[in-house]
Amino acid sequence: DLEYHPIYKEYFKDIKSIEKIDAHTVRYHFAHYNQELPLITGQMLIYPQHIYGAEGKSFGSDFDDIAVASGPYTIEKYEYGKYITYKRNPNWWGKDLPVNKGRYNFDRITYKIYLDPVAQREAFKGGEFDMQLINSSRDWALDYKGDFVKKGYYLRGEFPHKRVAGMQGFAMNMRHKIFQSRKVRAAVAMAFDFEWSNKNLFYGQYTRNECYFDNNPEMKPQGLPQAEVKAILLKLREKHKSHVPKTALTKPVGAPGQGQSSARNLQVANALLDSAGWKVGSDGIRTQGQERMQFELLLASPAFQRIAEPYKNNLKKIGIQLDIRVVQIAEYEERLRNFKFGMIVASYPQSRSPGNEQRYMWGSEAADMPGTRNYMGIKNPALDELIEKIIKAATRKELVVNIQALDRILTHQFYMVSHWYIAYDRAVYWNKFNHAKINPSQHSIASNILEWWWWDNEKAQKLKNARKQGTSLH
Repeated sequence: DLEYHPIYKEYFKDIKSIEKIDAHTVRYHFAHYNQELPLITGQMLIYPQHIYGAEGKSFGSDFDDIAVASGPYTIEKYEYGKYITYKRNPNWWGKDLPVNKGRYNFDRITYKIYLDPVAQREAFKGGEFDMQLINSSRDWALDYKGDFVKKGYYLRGEFPHKRVAGMQGFAMNMRHKIFQSRKVRAAVAMAFDFEWSNKNLFYGQYTRNECYFDNNPEMKPQGLPQAEVKAILLKLREKHKSHVPKTALTKPVGAPGQGQSSARNLQVANALLDSAGWKVGSDGIRTQGQERMQFELLLASPAFQRIAEPYKNNLKKIGIQLDIRVVQIAEYEERLRNFKFGMIVASYPQSRSPGNEQRYMWGSEAADMPGTRNYMGIKNPALDELIEKIIKAATRKELVVNIQALDRILTHQFYMVSHWYIAYDRAVYWNKFNHAKINPSQHSIASNILEWWWWDNEKAQKLKNARKQGTSLH
């Protein structure tokens, strides 16, 4: 519903009209050819109007009743803010389809909610729940290594995947004059020392984001542009000039200064700022006329401060003052929606089937539309052309070459200070489950556990006996 999020206005703009055929059939009319929109509309959920459209009910906020379900599980019970339990539906219409053989093996699944990560960790170790996904590099490096692991009571699993990594990074808001210069954006990016952060903060677990479709050999641009991709970029550069940087044609994708020493990168960053007309003042901070090179990093949680502080120190070395501000989530969301920030931590997940969503990430129209994900305020006609080609691509090859051209322009415009990704999922789980040796590489381990793992009664009994006797399972 457009009332709740303007993104949907952009996402579904090519739906011209909807026609009711009969009580069970509707027909969508599309304004333009769009390879994925018919599939997306076919995936839209159907909600019973007598419940969600009832008088006095607001679809966006009133969810007091258990939702109607048509999948393999139904909601059995819940307590708001504490847990929700799903029960396998014995009458599920899809249970006998060949595609579902071996899937959805648990009779009940309960998600428990913990507001305190320490309490959550101790609850797992105490056996209050069976498995936990680990998103913290520190927790993975330092915790879950005690006697219970040595005895095999619970297991640490690293599950490789080949999902498109997307992009996470510090997003620069080009609605501010400071960030409108590509040289300045490059300098700001070069001040971030990923190698130091990975070694000292992340225990060496992460890989640097080199582009916007990383970790996928089909999507990720490799080396210098060749053949069709090169031709696309040359044509766009001829038409749109600086909107397509020369380096998009002459250099591989990657963060500026990637692989170089921090000292060298800071030296190059200083030179870039000098050439952009920003002069160092008496207090060490650069100015250009009356403009001071100072901006705010807006955070919704103090957790990111340990990463931002070393970055702040490096920025100061090149004459930039970074102010780190942590605000309450309500204020953060309001400012995010209206683009009232200098810099934020932004994440752009991608898939192997990119399409309409690219409009509200990088499209010029989205830059002036509150609530979209064009946080940087990108207005680049070359990207606009590529987005429409991606959406209307008639073949897989056409889709991929245009994605790679788009990725090269995004990367070489330095709109973001790229962060990192991890090419495997981390989980800890009590030793009472079984699963296939190979996990589907395009799914998260969370999905694979729910769909493909199963309870092993023999393992569960052995675990129970071993814990009671204090013996090892190895």
